Amino acid sequence: MRFFFCSFLGLALGLAAAPAMAQAPYLTTGRVVRQGPALDQVLAPGAQLEIISSGHTHVEGPLWVPDSSMLLFSDTKTQTIYRWKAQGGRSKFLEHTGYTGRLPYSDEPSSNGMALDKQGNLLLCEHGDRRIALLPLGQKSGKRTLTDNY
Repeated sequence: MRFFFCSFLGLALGLAAAPAMAQAPYLTTGRVVRQGPALDQVLAPGAQLEIISSGHTHVEGPLWVPDSSMLLFSDTKTQTIYRWKAQGGRSKFLEHTGYTGRLPYSDEPSSNGMALDKQGNLLLCEHGDRRIALLPLGQKSGKRTLTDNY
């Protein structure tokens, strides 16, 4: 699972980062196997899979946010959403995500899937609270439930 996530992060950043952007050197892993020339349209020849963050328990929901040039991802066991930026690396974006109850729920109660709506708000699939929530991006409050009964 870690290999897949690290590979996905490297690929996502390779697709989203500008070629002229200077980045810190990261460890690399795996290799890109090109099955056809169409891949060259989205992934530069010679691109490498880089490990940009490690030490997580169970990572899900990677989301690239183009307006902020950042990658968001959840560590479901620690209930934390992290952000990664080329300048500055990894930092905590939001804690206590996905479950607002007081009693133990499960060992992975956090948010997992994430997306952006047309207005640029963050949509969160929150496993523990069994809901889909909306959070205005750039704010750490104002989260509201879109659906929790389906």
